[in-house]
Amino acid sequence: MKKGTKKKAKSFITDLIVEECERDPVFKEVYEAEKLMHRLIEARVKRKLTQAQVASAMGIHQPAVVRIESKPESASLGRLLRYAHVVGVNLSSHSMVSENLKANTSYAKRSPRSRKLKPKKSA
Repeated sequence: MKKGTKKKAKSFITDLIVEECERDPVFKEVYEAEKLMHRLIEARVKRKLTQAQVASAMGIHQPAVVRIESKPESASLGRLLRYAHVVGVNLSSHSMVSENLKANTSYAKRSPRSRKLKPKKSA
């Protein structure tokens, strides 16, 4: 596939997503949650943290982290904020989180648990 064709395809897909987000609020919510989770998982991998390490720092079990990563739209805002804190991502600029924080200011006042994590050493 040529570079120009890839760019056109990406632009077409982006246009479809934007159109669908404007048309369907549920689609927009799920799409935003997926984008957010992709960013969080990317941060976890970059810091070389396992799901078990993240779970331990959050005070939950590893299968709960799997659920957060696979279905972020069903996770509570508090869990997403704790997960983000553990993997070192500031979510205050993310639109989905900002809207929820405005609606529920009690989360903004609480500070997430912070436990120092050491990156997994490479073999």
